[in-house]
Amino acid sequence: MATSLPSRRFRYMTARCPQGCGWWSIPAAVRSHLRGSRCTGVPWTQAHPLTVLVAGDQHAALLTALPSSVKRRPVFGDRVVEPLLRDPLLPSRAFGGVVVVSPVPGVGGRLWLETVAAAVRRFGVGVIDRALTTGGFAVVAELAGPLAGFVTCEVCGDLLTESGVTGHRARSTRCRWLVAHRTVEDAWAGGWRDPGSLADVPTRWDELSRGRWRRFVRLVEYPQWTAVLVDPAQRLRPEGPVLVSPGERRR
Repeated sequence: MATSLPSRRFRYMTARCPQGCGWWSIPAAVRSHLRGSRCTGVPWTQAHPLTVLVAGDQHAALLTALPSSVKRRPVFGDRVVEPLLRDPLLPSRAFGGVVVVSPVPGVGGRLWLETVAAAVRRFGVGVIDRALTTGGFAVVAELAGPLAGFVTCEVCGDLLTESGVTGHRARSTRCRWLVAHRTVEDAWAGGWRDPGSLADVPTRWDELSRGRWRRFVRLVEYPQWTAVLVDPAQRLRPEGPVLVSPGERRR
């Protein structure tokens, strides 16, 4: 899978998958990642659309009326959550809850659900079938009107409560990953590259951080790793926090 994590023995990743999935690791792991069909060629944020976990006591009537095609049982890791079991490591809302998946491409699960819920409150459950297609959902969204108390995250596109934006951006793996991924994309457009794709450039962090390449290194913090970029043109980076570009240090 393109979302597999790098080895825990390593923190600084010096090779980036060249096929567009956005995965970083050490050079040997990236070569293995490219063999066979492990790489999907797209970032995991595209391969896994936004869903929403709805607690058993929320939108109860609406959840009953929704078609089975947009409902899933909650899964954490490789486990399906059983309603009668309890696990202190999992949120209580997972038990007896339902995962809602948007049937409309590009529309997150929470946005789809809250839009449909607002329309159902005004016009009844008959609008649900219309909301299952892209064109129909656009009509339902107009019927529903603005969703009071919600805002859209400008990074990942998820629908959030107004009070939950700050916490979301600090905790959401998707949101933090996208910030890092877009930072790398911008740096790439400016000529920066991963050491693993360049000849005559060290790929070990201890060499890059101490040798002459130290002056041409830039780090980008992902949730699970730190990506290492170098400037092949060897342009001196501006003075600033050692090796970490402004705004990229983990908070």
